[in-house]
Amino acid sequence: MLFIAITAVVCLASAHFVRDRLRHAGEYYGLLILSTIGCIYMAAGRELITAYISMELLSFSLYVLVSFAKMDAKSNEGGMKYMLLGAFSSALFLYGLSLIYGVTGSTSYADINAALSGGVSDFGIAMLMGLVLIIAGIGFKVSAVPFHMWAPDAYEGAPLPITAYLSAASKAAGVALLLRHSLGLEREARAVEAAVAAVVAAGHRTADLAATAPPSGPRGALPDTVAPSGRCGAGGERPTLNTRQMGDRVVEALLAA
Repeated sequence: MLFIAITAVVCLASAHFVRDRLRHAGEYYGLLILSTIGCIYMAAGRELITAYISMELLSFSLYVLVSFAKMDAKSNEGGMKYMLLGAFSSALFLYGLSLIYGVTGSTSYADINAALSGGVSDFGIAMLMGLVLIIAGIGFKVSAVPFHMWAPDAYEGAPLPITAYLSAASKAAGVALLLRHSLGLEREARAVEAAVAAVVAAGHRTADLAATAPPSGPRGALPDTVAPSGRCGAGGERPTLNTRQMGDRVVEALLAA
């Protein structure tokens, strides 16, 4: 319901943009629907391949939406940078997925959890690298420090309703995927907690520094979107909490954002 509500608000906010700038609005709204489907399945998926395909559905839709103002050079530049860095982050996620599959023989959260019955003490270098790469790939999607380098150009170049959509829906989907990953792989809890804690701390500090001299225009939203990444990540930082407690903390962080 959260993603549907965000998309509905963005569609209403797009009325002037669609009326003044677009001849055919079908592609625009179609891409918004596809990206929303990607968000929903990122949050609902119970295995890594589903998460990856959903993340790519969201990402490819956003690449086009960011550069939808075709006559605007900044929109073209922002879309190109977002696509190139997005492809890099997707490769990181996919490589991490393949490492975890090589260690456990499955992409299902339940099967991976069962395969790692010995806990963190049984982790090899391949498993640790897989976790790091997956968290890095998700970190890009939520513009968490230090994976937020795409955000200024994408936010400035995208049409204003898409800037709002980027700062809300894609971030919520990435945090939901991270939460699902943390809850589904209980035996990785301490490793996930350490990695997420580092990203949370970096996000808070970077947002504080950027807010001291915020840039003008849509770039000025960067501190306000990096900080919520840290707050949302803090909701999933402690896997010792039960599912309801962690979900409540993330929802509170998203509302505060």
